[in-house]
Amino acid sequence: MKVYCLSGLASSPCLIVQHRQITVMLDCSLSAISALHFLPIPVVTSERLSSCRNWSNQYLKSKVIKDINSIPFVDSIPEFRLPEMGFLDLLNVDAILISNFYCMLALPYITERCEFNGKIYATEPTLQMGKLLMEELVHYNERVSKSNSAAEWKQPDIIRFLPSPLNSFGDIATWKSLYSMKEVEACLSKVQAVRHLEKLDLFGAFNVTAASSGFCLGSSNWILESPYEKISYLSCSSNFSTHPMPLDQEVLKKSDIIILTGLSQVPYANPDQVVNELCNNLAFTLKNGGNVLIPSYPSGIIYDLIECLSTFMDQSGLGNVPIYFISPVADSSLAFSNIYAEWLCNSKQDKVYLPEPPFIHADLVKTKRLQHFPNLHDGFGDVFNQPCVVFAGHPCLRIGDAVHFMEMWRSDDKNAVIFIEPDFRYEDALAPFQPLIMKAFYCPIDHRLNFNQVNKLLQDVKPQRLVLPESYVRASDALSRRIDHYVNANVPTHPYNRGDVLTLPLRRHYEKVIVSNELASQLHLSEVNNSALIAAVRGALHVCDNKHTLQVEDSKTVLGNHNDHLCGKIMIDELLSRLSKLGMLNISSEKTITGYSIYMNSESREDAQIMLEDDCTHVITHGNEELRRRIRDCIIDCLTQL
Repeated sequence: MKVYCLSGLASSPCLIVQHRQITVMLDCSLSAISALHFLPIPVVTSERLSSCRNWSNQYLKSKVIKDINSIPFVDSIPEFRLPEMGFLDLLNVDAILISNFYCMLALPYITERCEFNGKIYATEPTLQMGKLLMEELVHYNERVSKSNSAAEWKQPDIIRFLPSPLNSFGDIATWKSLYSMKEVEACLSKVQAVRHLEKLDLFGAFNVTAASSGFCLGSSNWILESPYEKISYLSCSSNFSTHPMPLDQEVLKKSDIIILTGLSQVPYANPDQVVNELCNNLAFTLKNGGNVLIPSYPSGIIYDLIECLSTFMDQSGLGNVPIYFISPVADSSLAFSNIYAEWLCNSKQDKVYLPEPPFIHADLVKTKRLQHFPNLHDGFGDVFNQPCVVFAGHPCLRIGDAVHFMEMWRSDDKNAVIFIEPDFRYEDALAPFQPLIMKAFYCPIDHRLNFNQVNKLLQDVKPQRLVLPESYVRASDALSRRIDHYVNANVPTHPYNRGDVLTLPLRRHYEKVIVSNELASQLHLSEVNNSALIAAVRGALHVCDNKHTLQVEDSKTVLGNHNDHLCGKIMIDELLSRLSKLGMLNISSEKTITGYSIYMNSESREDAQIMLEDDCTHVITHGNEELRRRIRDCIIDCLTQL
């Protein structure tokens, strides 16, 4: 079994698992950390940001790189760092499993800009909420003038002279601008929605099951199981009491391998204490006549936070302070959270049968205590009152309506910005707004499993092996003596970094073979020692989609004049020559990590592919059995018969 790590961030996972001739991608997260190195794009032109001086040093003078407080920022539409895709052919990926809506934002790049033809599985809430996140990003990106897009700073002769920290990235040339809404819709149309604990057959190699991870609406851990092995993908899980269904820990037991990602980014912070601190900072600001900006995603923890803050504000005598939720998908987000009742925790589900809305934000909207708007123009100015609380995107403070509020409120010390998303360092997010007079509070709410919790979980489920990011096993110097700041599992561990390929000792010694009814009816059983019945079996072994069936031999299943015993190595040039003589058209070959891939068309223009690897050969003809047999015979002719 092989595991490829395509992402450098444990909180934004993207992995490839290869086993039994099946290739599965686990999540495809999009890292927005790169956006922090771009200049904020306000809704209304900002004189301060427009007048930033150009960066200049002895090596580089650029009109695209701007200087704010000796920190370089790219004056262009933000670009994103994709998972590593250069050392693996995505055409060979059979399926993509999505664990939650935060971990699917790179999916359009894969389905629409690469040669991916596999299956994609996600739960229904993950699919719909993921669409909202993508739609919000696309909206923020497309409302920016195209003149803000510049690419000259990524030229090879300029990249090497870029100032720090831009010069610390080795893959700047591969950063990509965002996809379009057309690509999003085409991508999501290919996703198959699944239910928790629904078993899916993955080409006969595995039964794949999604189980609740407790992190967010519809979030899942994935189980890949066969009669002989079990691989569990433990990603972004939580046992904290919020709105999603609780973590299903039972399905993780008896795993041969657990692949672990997505632990808390602030393991030292207790979510309850952080929320209390947030409430106190908010009350202090509002009582002093200031406004509060909370940069946030349009779904997820915001549902619980709106509920918590409205109750706290009522108890603190701030019930008349309006709460605004500004996002192009705000209306859809609030609506979806109330219709997916079966994916909520029991306490939320019980409200549906009363009947009551599972979240109180439905009542807050009716009473206009909570007001939502798609942008700053469509009616927001008519109802805007201060002081107020504003939820707006994007948490990186480079795009979205949050940039406008930062520019409007940054010069008044009565106002405050409260950071709740742990994905971005607040110092980096605030860098282009310095010097900042408004107050800034860092209250990261991350209820994913921390190291102490995952250590207890691993003791309970007892996997045979553990695959995890290297950052989870290498404690920092300041915390090196604390067991609750790294994973300490008493099992063999296999750490990885971006670009690593792990080879794991997961090998099976047996295959399950089904005897066909016709062959079984011809067997003659003999009793042995009055305790067992045995029979000699001879048949043709038929293998398709990793399912092995022993059938009655006939003229179609016997290899003609070929001897059953073959040996030797297939020479590519000889095989290409024989395929050409066979009548194949448009034959091409390419070297892969594990061998060769050969592409061709039949005389009737049907596509076919041969995948040659060290220990196996695949002939793919999309159901054309006659064409497969002809190609098989051609391959056999390249081998030595004993």
